[in-house]
Amino acid sequence: MLSQITDKKTQQELMERFFWFIGDGYFLDALHAYKKGEGFGIESIACLFHDEFQPWEETYFGNSGVAYIEEQDPYEESLMFVMNYQEFYRHLQQNSDKYLIKFPQKKIEVEECLNAYREKFNINDLSKE
Repeated sequence: MLSQITDKKTQQELMERFFWFIGDGYFLDALHAYKKGEGFGIESIACLFHDEFQPWEETYFGNSGVAYIEEQDPYEESLMFVMNYQEFYRHLQQNSDKYLIKFPQKKIEVEECLNAYREKFNINDLSKE
C-alpha cells in the first residue's frame, strides 16, 4: 500500500529523515548517483528518479521528477511524494551547504556533482526559495 503525501510539513520531515539516514558517510555516494539521474536509498528510505519505475508499478509517477519513498512495515502504508528536478536541486543545494560546513575539503567534488546534475536536467535558475 502506498500513500501519496501532499502535506508540505510531512514532505519536509520525510526529506529530513532521508538525509539523516544517509548521513555524512553516504552523502557523496548519493550526489554521484543523482548527477547521473540515478536514485539512492538506505534501508527503508530512498530518493528515486522517474525512470526507475515501470508504468505497471504502484510507485510509478510519470515521465519526469524525483520521488522520496519510505517503506513501512507490511501493516502500514508506505509514504511517497514527488517533486520536479529544480525543486530537488534546491534541496540538494541546501543539504550540500550543510555537508560542506563539516567537510569543506570536499567542495570541489560537491560542486562538480551539483553542476553535472544541473546540466543533465537543464536547470538554469539557481535561485533559492
